[in-house]
Amino acid sequence: LPQRPFRVCTNARRQLSIAKEGFTQASLGLLANQRRRQLLIGLLKSLRTIKTLQRTDVRLSEMLEEEDYPGAIQLCLECQKAASTFKHYSCISELNSKLQDTLEQIEEQLDVALSKTCKHFEVGHYTKVQLAYRLLGKTQTAMDQLHMHFTQAIHNTVFQVVLGYVELCAG
Repeated sequence: LPQRPFRVCTNARRQLSIAKEGFTQASLGLLANQRRRQLLIGLLKSLRTIKTLQRTDVRLSEMLEEEDYPGAIQLCLECQKAASTFKHYSCISELNSKLQDTLEQIEEQLDVALSKTCKHFEVGHYTKVQLAYRLLGKTQTAMDQLHMHFTQAIHNTVFQVVLGYVELCAG
């Protein structure tokens, strides 16, 4: 009679040990799956951001066509900042290079836009161009370029007037 409670107790402890081991393994499996899920969610978020960054060139082209230089510069600088977060991905170095090329292209278009203000001045257009140069941190460059463009415009106009006068006198 006293053996029976002892066997029941021993059997119960064995069953409890098996259940505990199974529960621990299941819990660890769940934790590992949860951790893997979180890593994959983070990776997916990173990939979506990279995909968005790589598609910005279309929007940048549209902004340049619309002569929205400040908006294009701001978008380009934001993309460069975001891209630096993902520089450990190999596709990002190419994207950074592309964004730098785009910034240089914007600067070239800005110079052309600035030169147009010498002959046809519009306050709105000039304000956008100046804001764009300010975003680039190149307001002094803008002033130097504007001075050069005005000098060139005056030179060309004077040359045409003098040439016309010479042709009139010679003719």
